[in-house]
Amino acid sequence: MSRIGTHLLADLYGIDLALLRDEGELVRVFRAALDGAGFSVLHQLSHRFADGGQGVTGMFLLSVSHATFHTFPEHGYMAVDIFSCGSADPQAVLDILTQTFAPHTVHTQRVDRGER
Repeated sequence: MSRIGTHLLADLYGIDLALLRDEGELVRVFRAALDGAGFSVLHQLSHRFADGGQGVTGMFLLSVSHATFHTFPEHGYMAVDIFSCGSADPQAVLDILTQTFAPHTVHTQRVDRGER
């Protein structure tokens, strides 16, 4: 069976609440993780929500697809989504993120996309 790409979904729990609200640091770390794992970022966009839990969403358009994160400080939670249709491995990004953010729990789901 062949596949077109790999889609990694991750739930990270127990991250420092102040970090989950820090748009600049989140984008810096996520971008460094993508760069460190060999991904090429074409564009990036982020937004910090001023109401509710004051979470942050970040989106990265990659040369081989996309990566996103969404934080929910009120739950100590970050959702991560990395899709790669190239040779760079999304797991390498997640490994860097977990080393940096030190969540107490990580749940992942890996999906092969475009299987034939």
